[in-house]
Amino acid sequence: MSGCGGGSCGITKVREAERERARRAVIHAYGRRTEQARSAARVERAPEPIDLAALGRTFEEALPVRAFVAEAEPDDLARWLYLLVGLHEPSLWELREGVARSTPSRAEETYVRVGLSAIGRYATLQECVLDATEDRNLLVVRESPRLGVTDTRLRKVVTCAQGVTRAAGLVLLDIAFLVEPAPAALRDDASILARFGREPTMWSLLFDPAPPTTTREVAVAPPRAREARLRPSL
Repeated sequence: MSGCGGGSCGITKVREAERERARRAVIHAYGRRTEQARSAARVERAPEPIDLAALGRTFEEALPVRAFVAEAEPDDLARWLYLLVGLHEPSLWELREGVARSTPSRAEETYVRVGLSAIGRYATLQECVLDATEDRNLLVVRESPRLGVTDTRLRKVVTCAQGVTRAAGLVLLDIAFLVEPAPAALRDDASILARFGREPTMWSLLFDPAPPTTTREVAVAPPRAREARLRPSL
């Protein structure tokens, strides 16, 4: 007998079907337009883009978080919604984006960012830590994404996100699937290898060409309204 109960087997089958559709979607988006890929594309045709600001308000009504929509370039693979775990302001995200009116009092903050792929109605969750350090007359804000969501204190945020994304008609893909190699039909494609500089993964094809734990830093001038120095968060 199988060790999988009926309910969990059903969930597993649904999840694998969703993953297979995601694989077909990237084959269509990047690969040769075979009849199979064209057929898959008809299934994966996405409706109008999700309103990230409205999605953020849904999270703010359900959780003690503040939601920020990250600006996206036309050729970006995904749009991102950052959920600050806390209600304090200003935040390090606002400092980095140049909209903070004063210097944040916390030197480190935890976020859960929600990514929405441009390839189809696929979403993912990623824990992300922002910290700030002083460098001469500047503040350096560093973004350090985790491999998925690792902090157990974020379970409530993850559970809420699962429901919110499902209600929005999005398929939530976990990091274990996204770090898998791309479908075989794409792994040997010279143009894709040249574009990404490495063997592509589902993550790099759906959300970001850079690896999921890529750290990014931005140097910003401190707000003039306040000259208080950063203190460690509790």
